[in-house]
Amino acid sequence: LGIFERALAPWGGLRTGVTPDVVPPAGLGHLDPERHRVVFLANVSDPRPHGPRLVEFVRKGGALVIAAGDNVTAERYNAALGSVLPAPIRRPRDLADPGEDGVPLALPDTEHALFGSFARGGRSGFARVRSHRVLTLEPYQDDDEVHTLLAYEGGVPALVERRVGSGTVILWTGTMDLAWGNLPLQSVFM
Repeated sequence: LGIFERALAPWGGLRTGVTPDVVPPAGLGHLDPERHRVVFLANVSDPRPHGPRLVEFVRKGGALVIAAGDNVTAERYNAALGSVLPAPIRRPRDLADPGEDGVPLALPDTEHALFGSFARGGRSGFARVRSHRVLTLEPYQDDDEVHTLLAYEGGVPALVERRVGSGTVILWTGTMDLAWGNLPLQSVFM
């Protein structure tokens, strides 16, 4: 979690205005829409106790970012957040054998606002992000509501966004740590 927290506020929030409020899952019951703009669930095992609160937060304009991991199960996430997920979650899938480097990300479209800062340079850094395991999703179609922002070479979704009312849910099918890939070691993570 320390790597992830530093990526959100590399200078402690002094230069970016971002101040992470790291809480255990029980802390999600205290969401204040005036204070919290984005909630990150990084390998949280059971969002069901807070599912209704998170769905309400998104529908009111908040952003929810979900990252996979060994604790994430389809049953729990689909039950708690199915109405706002970009697609129903299935199960983890190995993309590479143990000891292999993993499958690299395809380069993102810098026309999308999330990746616009990479238009002048740094875009190639995404190809250095590799994963050997990902969370799979039920088949879905990209449309006005659901959009695949990043995929691994070969087309496996890596980052999928869904607009829900005035809010957004973004699902990273890998982990925010080193368990399934090397994302935290790459400059694009910051």
